[in-house]
Order: sequence, then C-alpha cells, then structure tokens
Amino acid sequence: MIVLKPQGPGLDTNLLITTDRRAYYLRLLSKPDDYVARVAFAYPDDEENEKKWQQHLAEQKAQETKATVIAELPPNAVESMYFNYRVKGGDDNIRPVRVFDDGEKTYIQISEAARNREAPVLVVVGPDGKQEMVNYRVKDDMYIVDRLFERAELILGSGKKARKVEIDRERKS
Repeated sequence: MIVLKPQGPGLDTNLLITTDRRAYYLRLLSKPDDYVARVAFAYPDDEENEKKWQQHLAEQKAQETKATVIAELPPNAVESMYFNYRVKGGDDNIRPVRVFDDGEKTYIQISEAARNREAPVLVVVGPDGKQEMVNYRVKDDMYIVDRLFERAELILGSGKKARKVEIDRERKS
C-alpha cells in the first residue's frame, strides 16, 4: 500500500513502483480540485486463478458433503439395524449416547455436551489387543465408521491422563 499526500497544487513528478510481477511508472499531478481516492491494479491472470480457486473450493465442499451423507437405507434397514453395543468407562463429555450398525457401517452418536468440545479419537482394538486406525468421519453429533468392529475405544488426550471409553459389540445369539 502506498499513501501519497501532495502538499500543494501544481506539483508534477513521477513515481516508480516495483513489485514481484511488474514495474509501474506513474506520473503524479496535484490539482487544487481533482483527486483520486484509490488506484487499483487488476491482473487478468489473477482473476482467472481466483475463479479457478473458487470453483475448486466449491467442488471440494460438494465432495465433503457427499462423503458425510448417510446413504438412504434399504427397505429392510430396520431389520438389519443392530443396537447391542456395550459402552463402559469415561465421563459424560466423551461417552456416546448411542451406538448401532446397519450391517455395513457403525454409527456412534455423541452427547450434545460433547458436540461442542474437543472430539475424541476413535480406534479399533484388534483381536491381538492392539489399537488400529479406522476410517471414520464426524457429521454433526455422529461418528460414521466405514466398517463393523468387535471392540473400539474413544480416546481423549494422551498418555496416563488420557480418558477412554470402551465400546464392545455383543455377539448375536
């Protein structure tokens, strides 16, 4: 930004402005009654790049929206819903309200209080007892896990001070 304030009318001089793109040679005239409040430079390339950037952002937002939409449930969805999950440990800030699956994905609903707080990380506990990363996304108050699991943990924090909630899928009988 360059600010110029002529001290009197009738002045005539020049100004050289160099940028990383161009050099501008300007003639400056001060007149008693005329003035220019602002001068801007438009670069055609920048305008095209801005349009491309806005289009990219719009496409990215559309992909994110599409990825978080829960697909329409098939007609027999009610029969395929499984709610027999056991939740233990943790406090109300990270303890889920509801856990269920549709036979393909697992849904973990967090409390309203936890929704506006730091979100815990979800890990699946494998048969060997080791924690494994799992693909999931959070939409509003719902963790949507891209697979079924037998055991998982929601973890907030790290080390000995970490708070954990265990989620176990009870076997169908």
